Amino acid sequence: MNTGDTELKKASKLFVVSLTAVIVCMSLTAGCKDTPSQEAAKEARRELDKAIEIIELYTIEDGYNYQLARNQLEKALNAAARADMKADAVFLSAGDLNKAYAVKLSRELASIENNAPKKMDMVGKELSSLQYLLMKKKLHTSLGQADKTELENLLAVVNGTDSSAGLIKRLEMSRNQLRQMQTEYKNLQEQIENTRQKATDMALKADKMFREAEKLSGDEKIKLQRKAYNIIRGIDQSGNETKGTLDYELELQNLIDQARMAESDINALSPVVEKMERDLEDLNQRIAVLKDPDMDLKVMKHIASLDGQISEKQQLIKDAANEIRQDIQAYNDAVNSAAGAYDDAISDYRKVKAYDLRDFALLDIAISYNEKASLLAKLAEYNSRAEAYAGNYTKIATDEILAIFESLNTETAAAADEALSMTNQTYAQAAEQYESAIDMFSGDMAARAVRSYMLMISDMINLEKRTTGDKSAIDFLIEKVEQYKQIAIEEDEYFSRSVVARQFSEFGLEFKTAQEKLLDEYSRLSRLVSETEAMPQQEDRKAELMSILENLAQMQRPSEASVYESLIEKIFTSLKPELKLIREENPELPGLDIFIPRLQEEEQAEALTAEGEESGEAAPGGEFGGFGGPDTAPGFGE
Repeated sequence: MNTGDTELKKASKLFVVSLTAVIVCMSLTAGCKDTPSQEAAKEARRELDKAIEIIELYTIEDGYNYQLARNQLEKALNAAARADMKADAVFLSAGDLNKAYAVKLSRELASIENNAPKKMDMVGKELSSLQYLLMKKKLHTSLGQADKTELENLLAVVNGTDSSAGLIKRLEMSRNQLRQMQTEYKNLQEQIENTRQKATDMALKADKMFREAEKLSGDEKIKLQRKAYNIIRGIDQSGNETKGTLDYELELQNLIDQARMAESDINALSPVVEKMERDLEDLNQRIAVLKDPDMDLKVMKHIASLDGQISEKQQLIKDAANEIRQDIQAYNDAVNSAAGAYDDAISDYRKVKAYDLRDFALLDIAISYNEKASLLAKLAEYNSRAEAYAGNYTKIATDEILAIFESLNTETAAAADEALSMTNQTYAQAAEQYESAIDMFSGDMAARAVRSYMLMISDMINLEKRTTGDKSAIDFLIEKVEQYKQIAIEEDEYFSRSVVARQFSEFGLEFKTAQEKLLDEYSRLSRLVSETEAMPQQEDRKAELMSILENLAQMQRPSEASVYESLIEKIFTSLKPELKLIREENPELPGLDIFIPRLQEEEQAEALTAEGEESGEAAPGGEFGGFGGPDTAPGFGE
């Protein structure tokens, strides 16, 4: 997921808070006299003040300057060393700074990642055009040797035969396919814009709540912050799952991936359709020429013109291929720079030894490895796509330009393999860090770690599907999820309704708590009661009710008492005659004892009412008759 400006601002805030903590620690050691150590402490405070001032401007909009912030950090570290003070908080902030810098560099990849693909699309069209020119030359060269047999063969190619479709028919089918692809691509673009707007609106709403919460305190602040977090997670006011910011971002990424695939399919088919159209035009022209031998006089002059066009086209393709190689190298270098920033962040986090900061550093190491691996996976796929382009072009390139695309194919294949190997290695490092963190953490930190780990595993599974498709590797990752899912359930009450949990549904994994499973079972029984009530035969209703009662007797009561009471009331109200019949025929049936006291009270009330009517007196029991009040029946409101 692209963290963007939010991650950068978060890094700034964490840095300021951490450095402020260092200043407070230094202040506590300062005395009234300017001893050498106190002078060193003052110098350290001055350098830290400068660092804070710089980091407060650490955003893309307000003059982002990583190197300036980094230089000031080094000054602060040197000053802290001279003051003989520990710099764990500074190292933690340095890690945050480098991680945010890596995020910035990752975002900037968007400005260059399409340079090579666009030029490759252009080269594809130019190669198709070159093939067209070569075919024209070949056709014109053979004009003087045309005969009836060739004419018949060309007509068969255009119109088809009894056993094969002609070019006209195949062109029509390809055009229809291309139009359908273009329509689907347009629809995806509209969905992308709508989903992006929804994600933006929800993010702004959550951000506004966070800013408003900063103005509050106590429970009001926590309540508003929780509302903002629920918007991001997709939890409504009742605690039910809805679409949150993360859902829309996942949906947006999925739509973007689909659009890219659709665009790639269109780019692959368009040159084919164009070539078929040109082939048909040329074939028709050739047929016309075969029917008009007087055109032979113009052939030689036209061939000379075609030779000049072919030479120019081949040079254009060579130049474009060299530019593509440079663009691919620039993208690889940019990704490696961002990966290096993540390595710098990890190095800084590893220097944090203080007990109160160690947990944050350990989790940040895992997250940094995770984000670096995701970046390298993107690089692997980028080079893999370039390899596919170059490989396809080797099939249609002329001898004069074939070597360029063969070397490009080899280079990008090697780069893709290396990036994929580094991706797997970095994911393994991230997994090791996550597992260490999860074993050490509890509460909110454990929940954060396990949720992030699960999301990374989902990314790894998707990568396996897109690359090797190795089922054993996917099964191993699923086993990892099984290993840690109980921790996720215990430490994060919302995990079962999260986007992360839903990603594993296709593998049959479930993350519900015992209470959630129990509530599901009560819901199932409630639906079964409704279905039983609708049965036409009383014997069938009685048999089904006996099964329901036996199940109910074995179940625990849920923590939400209203769920239990609602089911009991529904059974009593909907199937009272069947309850009485079961009591007469099978009074020891498990679960029936829940309803016997109320059945008895109702029968006593009916008897007293009948006696009162015979004697002309009202039945005792006051407003509630023989029930003795609304809360006295066992099993109801206990």
